[in-house]
Amino acid sequence: LLGRRAPAEGNDDSWDNELALRDLPIEASKRDLRDLLHKALNAPEYFLLVGPPGTGKTSLFLANFVRAAVARGEQLLLLAFTNRAVDEMCEAVELALGDPNAYIRVGSSSVGDPRFEHNLLHKLAANVKSRKELKARIDERKVVVSTVSGILTRSSIFQLKRFNRMVVDEASQVIEPLLMNLLMQVPRFVLIGDDRQLPAVVQQSRHCNRLITPRLKEIGLTDLRSSLFERLLRKAQTANYTHCMGSLRYQGRMHPAIGALVGNLYYGNELHSAGNPHQTEPEALNSNGVVGKRLVYVDGGTVSTIHPKVNPEEAHIAVALVKKIVDVFGYTNASEHIGIIAPYRNQIGRIRQALMTANVKGAAHITVDTVERYQGSQRDHIIYCTTVSNLQQLRFLTAHTLPGIDGSAEVDRKLNVAMSRARKQFILVGQSEVLRHSTHYAALIQAIHEAGTSISGRDLLSVPE
Repeated sequence: LLGRRAPAEGNDDSWDNELALRDLPIEASKRDLRDLLHKALNAPEYFLLVGPPGTGKTSLFLANFVRAAVARGEQLLLLAFTNRAVDEMCEAVELALGDPNAYIRVGSSSVGDPRFEHNLLHKLAANVKSRKELKARIDERKVVVSTVSGILTRSSIFQLKRFNRMVVDEASQVIEPLLMNLLMQVPRFVLIGDDRQLPAVVQQSRHCNRLITPRLKEIGLTDLRSSLFERLLRKAQTANYTHCMGSLRYQGRMHPAIGALVGNLYYGNELHSAGNPHQTEPEALNSNGVVGKRLVYVDGGTVSTIHPKVNPEEAHIAVALVKKIVDVFGYTNASEHIGIIAPYRNQIGRIRQALMTANVKGAAHITVDTVERYQGSQRDHIIYCTTVSNLQQLRFLTAHTLPGIDGSAEVDRKLNVAMSRARKQFILVGQSEVLRHSTHYAALIQAIHEAGTSISGRDLLSVPE
């Protein structure tokens, strides 16, 4: 964990017998997944998996990992940062083991999906008559699932059950102090994350979290806001520990027109389409104007003078786009297909208010939220209203950036997440005179101009409904 020596290498090749992978559209993606699973299952100490957006880190990697490990008799502790990710883990475990009662969920009924409530620990213990009976029920279930915070407040589970391995999803969002004590409880672990998506949310300033102690800097610990996943990944990449790390490369979410742009900007062109049905569709959605392009930039034009965190014109543009998308594609419930991202609560409220009055079925229920709240979600069409009207706000819009660990250029983690929520279409709305002062947004606007279409917001609003 300190990085003073290389993690041990495994030499058990018999794991291949446990990896009965389901059919994948592309044979190369199946080979990649099998190789990563073999290395992770065979790791005597730890394995680091980089999971770019849409690559199936839960539905493919985790599900197959759980199936193979449980078949070998392992007891697993699965953790994630958010309850939404824990819900996805529960779904993956049920799929992997073919049994809705094969695991225990730690937490309360108020935060998780009702589908998984029957496996909550307190419900499992409700009707037992003795500690011995409770211990037997806990022992027979090989998998325990929880948020990181949930397991920290119920650490007595380690007195009742010994785990062979811990798997932490969303590990790049968990700072080191939250994980270190937990990792002492297990002999081996897997961390799944992405150093190019959103990091841990920390309120303190960078200055307050800088570490300058020479011995800490020697092990790569320079900022208390960083995750253990990032520190170990940097060490593994620097020292070329290929046996303890790997990356999923085939994404099944974004259409190639969007995926290629995300891969080019943030993943060194190493992100490939998995060949799902919607990814094999033509480059153009249809021939009907602006909504027919996979990538669209709408120049909001007017700088708002009402409030720096509100732009009424962009809110009207978002609603106009929703109407056009619903009209062209005939969606009967817009909320199932369209998502809107905005950086400020004030603007989110303004957009929601405008949608409430829009005469579009399902528009009032469209999810409008920040990029932080959208991580882990996806929609066919994503409209990103940047809202910013002055250069000072660009620091907030692109706050989470860092040089690529592999030596590549700086990465805008917020913009990466916003773009990669889109399955079929990504629409950027903003003011060119402000956004072009950011190298990230300038590059994106130029790429959209070349591969998609750019229009004026004024022109969009002036077109008769």
